[in-house]
Amino acid sequence: MRWIIATIIFSGIYHRILFAAPNPPPAADISMSEIFLHEPASAKKVLGHWAAIASPNVPLPKVSCDNMSRRERLTLVFHNGDVQGSFNEFIVEPTATEAAPAKCHLEHINRFISGKGLALGITTTEVQRLLGAPHQRIGPDGGDVTYQYRIDNFADSDFLKFYGLPVYFGEYRFRQGRLTYLHVGFEYP
Repeated sequence: MRWIIATIIFSGIYHRILFAAPNPPPAADISMSEIFLHEPASAKKVLGHWAAIASPNVPLPKVSCDNMSRRERLTLVFHNGDVQGSFNEFIVEPTATEAAPAKCHLEHINRFISGKGLALGITTTEVQRLLGAPHQRIGPDGGDVTYQYRIDNFADSDFLKFYGLPVYFGEYRFRQGRLTYLHVGFEYP
């Protein structure tokens, strides 16, 4: 019985290693400062021992890390049932002035920048150039705006099938036309 369970778990891992991931759709961004969604080796390379430390007694364990200047915070969200160190969501936001510093301090990372070039401070125009038009835009012109992206066509998406997850999402919040928060990844099934 143990052999069968181990085979099922490891077949999913080795499938990802043996078969290259399809190119993500334009609206999907699967890495942040060289940490890739669903790729424990990349998390360990960038985070070191922090890749294995996630708050274990919460519904979706998280690891939060500050950048070099401690002005930006990256929160990595782990989905229960996945392989240790395999993160499924990234959240990047400014570090609140009243917040205590994160225990994880990534002194080698100046800014958190995604694989497609998304970073705090870029404009709404730049986000649309990189990801395409949002699926939903919330907020008035000239005010605080949120762009939402969603990929949920599992039956037709090699991207979602490769990761074995039904929905990818992206949420980007802007203040005065500049990106102040991003949250991307796969929804917890």
